[in-house]
Amino acid sequence: MSSAEIIALLVQFFFGIVGAPTLIDWLKKAFGLEATTALLFAAASSAVIAIAALFVSGEIGLTAFTWANLPEAFGIVFTAATLTYKLLNPKPQS
Repeated sequence: MSSAEIIALLVQFFFGIVGAPTLIDWLKKAFGLEATTALLFAAASSAVIAIAALFVSGEIGLTAFTWANLPEAFGIVFTAATLTYKLLNPKPQS
């Protein structure tokens, strides 16, 4: 794995740790989302953040967008966000 790939993974992980839990939790409360709807919203938000992370890390550009990188970035962001959320909020919300 090259240093550029490691940096890209760290940027994606950073977005997942810092951006996703805070932003998604705030938006879920603002829209009054609960249960399955909240989970689907978190997944969709993670996809958007994953695309942003790919753009910031240089994996994609305005002219070259590949769908091959999206599932990996989505998985990294969603996993990091879920892990952080569970660590910060150990009690399940109703």
